[in-house]
Amino acid sequence: MTAKELLDYALGGLEDEAIDFLKGKIIGEYLDFSYVDPSAVSREVFMEKLCDYLEKVELKTGDSINVNLQKYMSSMKNLAGRRVARETRVKKGETPPPVPRAREYYEKARDIRYSKDPSFEQRIEFVKIILCLYMAEINEKNYMIFDFDDSVDSINIDRILLSMKSEIIEGRVGRKKMFDLSSKYGIDMCTIILTIIFYCYIKYAKREEAESEEEVITP
Repeated sequence: MTAKELLDYALGGLEDEAIDFLKGKIIGEYLDFSYVDPSAVSREVFMEKLCDYLEKVELKTGDSINVNLQKYMSSMKNLAGRRVARETRVKKGETPPPVPRAREYYEKARDIRYSKDPSFEQRIEFVKIILCLYMAEINEKNYMIFDFDDSVDSINIDRILLSMKSEIIEGRVGRKKMFDLSSKYGIDMCTIILTIIFYCYIKYAKREEAESEEEVITP
């Protein structure tokens, strides 16, 4: 898969409303244009700019878009998996309680991450699960996650991005930010932008599919 193919899969079939939403989230905050107003940037120019960005990330990291997507999935898996409840250990002969629903979904996402060549649809399923789990962790704060809302409507992308930017982890020489956004073309900044792109697809593609089905059903 090339950067252009990824964007064609994710954004090519979306209506202009979805692209306008994406432009509003990315232009100015993550990608610079000579235009002040995002609405002044045409769909074609915006798509070219996104493709150019992903290709520059490839040059910066020295990895193909496929490798960078795997890195993205690893980061997101680690982000959302820290407070997902595990199976309860029981003594030999005892019947274990059901596996927490959040754990079942997390394991499903992890399986997709480690699959050899996940399809675009599988990647989207992975991102949806991870974003819903992470949203549950944001809402529950310090509690372990046993169950969660896996609907698209549960995802608040602004809160997710804000939380991602503030995440702190233990590094080799002390605490540090989980996502280093100092490098525009680094994999961490790319992770933020890919999250927005995938969320846009999840939010709008599913809604457009539902609206199309309603039109077919309506006599």
